[in-house]
Formats: sequence, C-alpha cells, structure tokens
Amino acid sequence: MMSANENNPLAPWLSQLPYEWGCNRLDYVANVLFSNVDKHTLDDETPVRLCNYVDVYKKNLITNSIDFMEATAEPREISKFQIKQGDVLATKDSETSDDIAIPALVAEELPGVLCGYHLALIRPRSRRISGAFLYWLHESKPFRAQYEAKAVGVTRFGLSQHTFRELLIPLPSIQEQQRITEFLNASCAAIDAAVAAKRKQLETLDALANAIIHHTVTQGLNPTVEMKPSYLDWLAEVPAHWCVQQIKRKCVLVRGQFTHRPRNSPSALRWRIPICPNRRHLSRQKIHPDLLANPQ
Repeated sequence: MMSANENNPLAPWLSQLPYEWGCNRLDYVANVLFSNVDKHTLDDETPVRLCNYVDVYKKNLITNSIDFMEATAEPREISKFQIKQGDVLATKDSETSDDIAIPALVAEELPGVLCGYHLALIRPRSRRISGAFLYWLHESKPFRAQYEAKAVGVTRFGLSQHTFRELLIPLPSIQEQQRITEFLNASCAAIDAAVAAKRKQLETLDALANAIIHHTVTQGLNPTVEMKPSYLDWLAEVPAHWCVQQIKRKCVLVRGQFTHRPRNSPSALRWRIPICPNRRHLSRQKIHPDLLANPQ
C-alpha cells in the first residue's frame, strides 16, 4: 500500500487525499484485459453481441437498452471477454490524448454480450474496490491525466495494458466508496436533468428566432399587408408591393480569391486586412474576430 501523501507529478491530487484513505496501483484491486474480439461473423463460431467503442464512448451505463452489434466469437473469447455487472469498460485509444480512457459502467448482467475491440475491460477482483467507484474515478479529468500523459501516438493515441495496470488510484473504505457513488449518482442525475431542460429551452428559443427571421424577411413587418403569389417552390406568398427576382439581378456575386494559405496569392494582399477563411467562421450576428485569419 502506497502512502496517500506521496508526491507524484502525474497525480498531484494524491497529496490531498483524506488521511485515512489508501492508495495503490489499479492492478492491485482489479484485472485489466484488452479485448481482441473482432466484428466478423463466421459460421464455425458462436453468435454473440458486442459492446463496441461507440457504445462506451457515448453511454455512461451499459444496459440491455443498447442495440449491440451481432457477431460471432470463439469459446475462449466468450469465456474471457463476457462482460459482467460491475465491470468498467474504457476506450484505450483516441485521436487526441486528452480524450482517452473514457469509461462506462456495466450496470446489469448481459449474457452473451462481449467486450469489443479497442476497449479495456477493468474488472474488480477485490472487496476493497467497487466497479461504480472505479467508473466515477475515470470520469474525473484530473484522474485521467495519468492516462493522457502516457498516451503514445501521432495521428492516433493509444494506451498499453501496463499503463492501465500501473495507474494510481485512491482507496477509501468500501463503505465510503458506496456513499460517494450514491452521492454522485444523485447529484449528476439532477445536473443532467437541468442541462437537458436548459437544452430543450434553448432549442425552443432557437426555433422561435428562426421562425421570426423567416416570417420577417418573407412577409415584412405589417401583419395586415396584402399578399400575392410568389411563384417560388419554397414560399407561397409575398407582400403585394414586393418584387421577386433572381439575386443576380440585384447583386454582384464575387467568389473569394484567397486560399487557406494567403501567401499563395501575394498579389491579393495589397492591404493587410483580416480574412474570413470559410463559412464555418460566420455567425448570425457577425464575423467573430478571433476566427479570422490574419495574413502574414
């Protein structure tokens, strides 16, 4: 057992743990396996369902409500990678090092469901640790910084089994772990509900703004104005005193002359002005200055 007050540059929070808590490597209390079960379906293998990378990345809890992929596996693979209630599954690679070891907790028994490829299966083997507490540990960004620091790659980053196994974890009593888990379950559920309600409200307001904009630019501000057919596929009527013409009859259309590398067109850089590279940098209100490319 390591000292909870021991200094570690990858886990600075160790020095802040309660005095009565312990600390040790993950493999002291849990087994870590990397799945090699592929997505192929072969006639001479047993039908199974796979819990895949996306299932873990997008879900907090692994339950039977997920539409698992159907595949086949050998008996030894089924025996080794059948997931069990209390297991923690984590992504073992990612396009960026700061988006790795994303966890999901197996919340119920799922016969015939195996841990899929690109995932680590973490299974508590000691009464000193609970799967739910391990899951919440992996939800902590400072805790996952240990993974981030040891991820290896250039265009895609990955973790080794050794990295998972040597991970330092805090070890409060199992009773304290249960209290922490219950608190986080309730607190985060309330926060998620509030976020969902706020998101729904924002979606409603956004739809209202779009409706107001559409109504105003196609019918004007006078609600009693006389209307006439527009003869447009997407708009039935316009105010009677409006004209309907092709945009080219009223505007000059000029294509942007800059590439993503302005120095490729030095003749166009006579004046040192900001450039809007593409439409993604435009908002409804204005061009955000932080997203403009300044010519060198």
